[in-house]
Amino acid sequence: MRKCYFLLISFVIWLIFLTISFNYIYRENCDTYEKYYEHNITFVSPNEAYMNIINNGYINKFNKNDMKVRNCNNIEDCKNLYEKNIISFTEKEKNILKKLVEEANIKLQKFNSFYNIPWKFAKVTNKIDNGLPHTHNDTIYLADLYFEKSSLDTIIHEKIHIYQKMYPEKTDILYKKYNYEKIERENNKNRRANPDLNDFDYKHNGKLIHSEYTENPSHLGDIKLVNSNKNSSINEHPDEYFAYTITHKILNGFNREDDRLIDYLTI
Repeated sequence: MRKCYFLLISFVIWLIFLTISFNYIYRENCDTYEKYYEHNITFVSPNEAYMNIINNGYINKFNKNDMKVRNCNNIEDCKNLYEKNIISFTEKEKNILKKLVEEANIKLQKFNSFYNIPWKFAKVTNKIDNGLPHTHNDTIYLADLYFEKSSLDTIIHEKIHIYQKMYPEKTDILYKKYNYEKIERENNKNRRANPDLNDFDYKHNGKLIHSEYTENPSHLGDIKLVNSNKNSSINEHPDEYFAYTITHKILNGFNREDDRLIDYLTI
């Protein structure tokens, strides 16, 4: 009886020691993972953020106007521009994003598929894409300009772009339900590079729609919608239209006729 009692005590002591040791190692070596687990957020390092852009071939697709509006002479100039202007978040910026993500997750938790995508953020200066928020692969890129207002709708909007990239087949099905027809893009000569959008063109109700640079552009905003009704945002690229539409409905409420959108985010 005493032997069994001794063995039991020894086992409990060993278990306590093992737990303490694991927690020490975890806290000493896995601080970044702990932050990620608690808030479902990763703050991507500048090097990783840069390689993310290089590896997806985004810059290599730039046309002459893409380089011009970024003040680059060639593709290598543009790569150097991105490499020098991807930076680290300040602690204040990290805390702002943690609070916004907590707020966003409350609104997103009912949409299982969308909610389960981790939040990944990278930081750039305002020299990158005029300081506009954008995405590459599974990461949201935010500039100094974003932190002047730090809006909730922006990070939800950008996360929808990530969702579109992660679930292309599901996204194609949704677009077809809204009368978008996907077609191969014939040329990129005067198209603005946009990392949030896929590489296809679309017809809406049989009419080809797309955006392109205006004559002699000097800014990323110097574009025009072709074959579009200026009073209707549905004539934008569907990746953009649905990012705006779904964000608005997440923040303001879905209607009875929005079952297709709810299913898209949930199933």
